[in-house]
Amino acid sequence: MERNDIYMIQGEDYKQMAIKIFIEKASVCIGQGYNGKTGRLGIGKCTRCFDKSLGGCPPKAVDIAGFLEKEWFN
Repeated sequence: MERNDIYMIQGEDYKQMAIKIFIEKASVCIGQGYNGKTGRLGIGKCTRCFDKSLGGCPPKAVDIAGFLEKEWFN
């Protein structure tokens, strides 16, 4: 297997994850527009009143990816 093959496999994995996120799962609220509101999933400290929220202002991209993977796929 060549290096490019590995990237293609990873790309397909991310593509499948994106499809599940945008088609099969609930929406995610991000940012200041949700300060003080409630909901299911939120990204950023302004969504701290949500059922599940990832803190940070803004949170790191790697933390966002981990949070979404944990909340949607486990």
